[in-house]
Amino acid sequence: MTPRFVGPRPLAVACGVLVVALALTYRLGSPPLFDDPNDAQYAEVAREMVESGEWISPQLNYVLFLNKPPLLYWMIAVSYAICGVQEAAARLPGTLMTLLTVVLVYYLGRELSDATTGLLAATVYAGMAGTILEARFVRPDVLLTASTTAAILAAAVLWRTPGRSRRAACIALYVALAVGVMAKGIVGVVLPGVPIALALLVERRADLLARLAAPRHWLWFVLLVVPWHVVAALRHPGFLWDYVVNQHLLFFFDQKLPRDSVPVSLSVFWAAFLLRMFPWTLFLPLALVRFTTAGRNARPVALLLLAWGGTVLAFFSAASSRLEHYALPALPAVALLIGSLLRHWSDVDRAWQRLLRAHLAPLLGIAIAGLWWVPTALTQVDMLSAAGQLSSIARLFFGVLAIASAIALMVVRRYPMAPAPLLSGAILALTPVMHWGMAQLAPSNSSAPIAAMLQAAGADGAEIVFEAPVEYQQCAGLNFYLRRKLAILRPAGFVDPTYLRPHADQLFIDRTRLAQMWQTERVLFVSDPLAPPSRSLAAVIPGPFSIVGRSGTRWVLRNRIP
Repeated sequence: MTPRFVGPRPLAVACGVLVVALALTYRLGSPPLFDDPNDAQYAEVAREMVESGEWISPQLNYVLFLNKPPLLYWMIAVSYAICGVQEAAARLPGTLMTLLTVVLVYYLGRELSDATTGLLAATVYAGMAGTILEARFVRPDVLLTASTTAAILAAAVLWRTPGRSRRAACIALYVALAVGVMAKGIVGVVLPGVPIALALLVERRADLLARLAAPRHWLWFVLLVVPWHVVAALRHPGFLWDYVVNQHLLFFFDQKLPRDSVPVSLSVFWAAFLLRMFPWTLFLPLALVRFTTAGRNARPVALLLLAWGGTVLAFFSAASSRLEHYALPALPAVALLIGSLLRHWSDVDRAWQRLLRAHLAPLLGIAIAGLWWVPTALTQVDMLSAAGQLSSIARLFFGVLAIASAIALMVVRRYPMAPAPLLSGAILALTPVMHWGMAQLAPSNSSAPIAAMLQAAGADGAEIVFEAPVEYQQCAGLNFYLRRKLAILRPAGFVDPTYLRPHADQLFIDRTRLAQMWQTERVLFVSDPLAPPSRSLAAVIPGPFSIVGRSGTRWVLRNRIP
């Protein structure tokens, strides 16, 4: 007998959102900001924005910095104004955007199918390890994920809504596209726009496609996107070329100048995407099979979700400059695919049900194997050797997941949708464990220990020189924790962005200037965090010098001027 499904009550949905919110905000003020990913970069630009009152022209190290659109800076600056300048305030906008995405996934699942599907999809998305971790990083990709999901939801409502009530959905679509552009650039239109257009074309909705493409409907997008770009271009010669050509076109082909990021291989990109879905990774192939074999009535939904995830993954797979976190906007599409699979668990024949249940057994096996294999593997990674508690953290993580998987396997026959709350609940409950792991990595991946070392060495009365890598933005952590400008030693081979050329002398010093300072001023020197450990410090510093201390790969040195 097929069980009768009763949609979730509003109170249950609200309680679920509250649980996710508690998990996402757990100890949000710690650990300190990371240098990689660039937590400190976004946090510091927003801090300088509040300090200077300059909200149109972002600055880093108190010098013009126009590499990124300003929306995330503005959101963090507002958070600072409300909560004060602190790590929790810097992370709060991204955390709220992640929570918003969970809610949007629920409404999108409800729009495309029913409320139960929406709740299951939101549960799956909230219970992905990547969702929890990315909510704590300070970068615009979570805004892009939220805006992409919101645009797809608006398009789905527009598709299914007749008459005048389309106007609100149409406005919401263009506002979502504008948010994506102001957060991450032109990909804010590409990632949701391609699947929406493709779905409309395949379903022969040329009327709706023409309506969306009509210039008069783009007013909200233009009002939200164009003003800042125009003002920035008028204020700063060279901005438009750098922003449009260098930061978008040349960056896509990994030809941007300066080449200040190291792209990952295609295999690493896809591996990172699959790991971010964990523990739901094993269910994706079956969800794809179900949707590709869906009947005619389910075809539009299948097409939209597959085109959404496929666009994100294909676009960044083709990009030579791909980074491992660029696949984040595909995760809500994956959650909706898996949520629909779980919703219809009992609507299929027994052979299919056995196949679904069989996925829980290998997940249990992976969790049990992880108890032994992952702790051993972590001890063999040099960069993680200093974080001695990671092995214990891994055992606890996989132990809890093994228990949840075993319970799900035992009860799934009677309660077909039980895996969603059990597995996602386990991941949410493991938030303190993941936080513990991040705290273990912070001493070697944050400027906070170096800043404390500099303060103890008398930074207030000394010039601080930072030996920057080509990605000179890594100065931001020291800026944030010291609340001051640094003298940055120009990286070898650095090519100034066109907008920065008039201001480069305010940002960098050369080695001749460093030698002069070393002989006449009190100087504290922070070495390049990306330099090889075998490098001789005597070849970097004019000398004589003394060692103040070391944190991770960075040395703090000082001259001998009294």
